[in-house]
Amino acid sequence: MVVTVVCRRTRKPAYWGPLLGVVLVLLSAIVTSILFQVGLAPMHERNDRIATGEIPVETPPPLPDPVGDWEASVGGTPYLRFSADGTVDGNDGCNDLSGRWTQESSGRIDLEALVPQTTNVCDGVDTWLSVGRSADIVDRYMYVNGDMDSPIGGLQPAR
Repeated sequence: MVVTVVCRRTRKPAYWGPLLGVVLVLLSAIVTSILFQVGLAPMHERNDRIATGEIPVETPPPLPDPVGDWEASVGGTPYLRFSADGTVDGNDGCNDLSGRWTQESSGRIDLEALVPQTTNVCDGVDTWLSVGRSADIVDRYMYVNGDMDSPIGGLQPAR
C-alpha cells in the first residue's frame, strides 16, 4: 500500500505497488523453502542411513553405578555404602544410617527410608547426610539432595 501511495504521488503507474508486493511474497516463500530444505536435509539423510542400517542407532550412555563406598572426605565420615541388592548403609558423622535405594531411568537415586539406626547426640556435628532423600552422580561425584530436591552435600568415591 505504501508503494501504491508513493507511485500515485510521483505520477507513476499505480499497479507497481501490488506487483511489488506479489514479488516480495514469492521471493520470501522461495528463500524460506531453500533455507528449510538446507536445514533439514542433513537430518533426513542421517535418518535414512539409520533406517537402512548404514550407521547404528546411538544408544544412551549407561547410568552411573552407585554401588560401592562414597565418602565426604578421605578416610572419614560421613559415608554411604551402596549394595547391589538395593540396600544402603553408612554414617552421618554421628549416627549409623541404613535404608534402601533405587535408581530412576534419569539416573537419579532415590534414598528410601534412609534412617538413623543409633540415636547418639553429637554436639558440633552437622548430620546433613541423615536428611538425604535422593542423589545424583555427576562426573564421579555424588550430590545428595534434601527434601526440597536441592543439593545439601556431596560424596566422592571412597579411596
